[in-house]
Amino acid sequence: MEIISPNTNTIVVHMSPTVVGHGSSIPSEKTSDPSDQADTSLSNHSNQYDPVKEEEIKVESESIESEVQESPQVNVAINNVVCTFSTRCHLNLKVLALNGDNVELKKAQGMLNMKLRKPSATASIWSSGKITITGADSEDNCKIAARRIARKIQKLGFDV
Repeated sequence: MEIISPNTNTIVVHMSPTVVGHGSSIPSEKTSDPSDQADTSLSNHSNQYDPVKEEEIKVESESIESEVQESPQVNVAINNVVCTFSTRCHLNLKVLALNGDNVELKKAQGMLNMKLRKPSATASIWSSGKITITGADSEDNCKIAARRIARKIQKLGFDV
């Protein structure tokens, strides 16, 4: 193999077969600098051909390529979407607990839980008008649940 370059700073490498003991042939490398025009041989004992090492290198490169190609796939599953909104007024939790459907008043925490069946979600309602919806499985279902909760509160006489 011969690489010829018009640049003066480039080293040209000549590859030619050379016979080494036991009848095996290996390429010897000769380098020449175009500005020097003198050929110098590299030592053959450091570059002796070893077929076992070449096979090991091929096996390693194949295993590295297979590791790169077999990258694990990540499956993302959304289980819970949470949203928060607030009404324009304070809410009387006792009125909501007495007149609302599927509600549970928690006086110790100062909040009311309202559950929806479709979409499956739970709303935590505070007297300040802050409402948190949890348990929806998508952003769209969370938005639908928020609208349904707001509409139920509005039907109970609050200016939402």
